[in-house]
Amino acid sequence: MQQLAIEAQKHQFDSIHALIEKEYTIERDSFSKGIPEIVVPKNKPSSFNIDYIWAYMVINQGKAEYFRLVIQTSQEKKIDGVARFTFNIDDKISDIFIQSYMAHESYNGNYYEIPSGYAVDFLKSIKIGSKVKMKISNWETYTTRNVTSKEINNIVKTYKYYRELGGELEAPDLIDE
Repeated sequence: MQQLAIEAQKHQFDSIHALIEKEYTIERDSFSKGIPEIVVPKNKPSSFNIDYIWAYMVINQGKAEYFRLVIQTSQEKKIDGVARFTFNIDDKISDIFIQSYMAHESYNGNYYEIPSGYAVDFLKSIKIGSKVKMKISNWETYTTRNVTSKEINNIVKTYKYYRELGGELEAPDLIDE
C-alpha cells in the first residue's frame, strides 16, 4: 500500500516537472551534481535595471524547497531604505514589510528576494487576471507603478507549481510555533 502511494507521488511529481521543464528555465548547480534545481521563468529580465516582479522556486530531491518573490526596481524607481511594498490587488490592500536580508543593491537598480512566509497575503490575493498597483515606500517617500498581467500570471503559475510539489510557506527568520 505504501509503495503504491510512493509511486503515485513520484508520477505526480514527474507530470508537474515535465510541465515546468516546458515553461521555465531550470538552472542546476554544477558543483552539486545538479541538485537542487532552481526554477526561473523564461521571461525573467536579464538586467536589474527593469521594473519587474517575478518568482522562482528551488526543487531539491523531488520536493519544492523554497519560493521567492523577486521585486526589481530600476534606477528611476529606486528608493533607498525601502521598508514596505503595498499592493492594491483588485481593490484589496496587501503589505509586504522588508527585512534587511531581503534587499540587494546593484549599480543600476535594486532587487528584493521575499520569502513566501512574508508574501502570504499577496500570494493568496492574486489570481490570473488580477489588476495590481504597487507602491514602494520608505518612511519619507514613495513611488508607484502598475504591475502587468504577464508578471502576475507568471507569479500565480510559479506559486501553484510550488504548492503542487509540496512547497510550504517559509522564511528563514520566521519560527513556527
